[in-house]
Amino acid sequence: MNDAKFRSVYLPIVRDEEPRSLEVFDFAEPSMVVGTRESSNTANQALYLMNNPLVISQSEALAERVSSGGSRVAGQIESAFMLVYGRPPTSGERSAAASFFKSFSPEIRYGAGRTPGPRGQGETLTAFCQSLFASAEFRYID
Repeated sequence: MNDAKFRSVYLPIVRDEEPRSLEVFDFAEPSMVVGTRESSNTANQALYLMNNPLVISQSEALAERVSSGGSRVAGQIESAFMLVYGRPPTSGERSAAASFFKSFSPEIRYGAGRTPGPRGQGETLTAFCQSLFASAEFRYID
């Protein structure tokens, strides 16, 4: 199903071959009728959202979309929050995000003997977008 080009609420599940993404996010036992699902917030969920190729590619796509709206960092932060959370950032979130943009690893460390280079604005924006996806607020709907 990694190459699937569709979204679905209902997917075929083989009892002993539960997809990792469903296992991490409290998927109900497929052989039982479950009226309510458990709700958890675990390190595995955060790690999945930090390392999964789909999440990374979606972070890159969001960063491209946000950067196409303008080059000002403040506007990109505002746009990313609106797209991901459906709300503008609070003043604290706005200042934390601006601080992230200023301090996000100013150099990429290459192997010994190689010259470090500056990270591009696009890479910083992608990391920021991925951090929004990895947040507890993104995982849960109140």
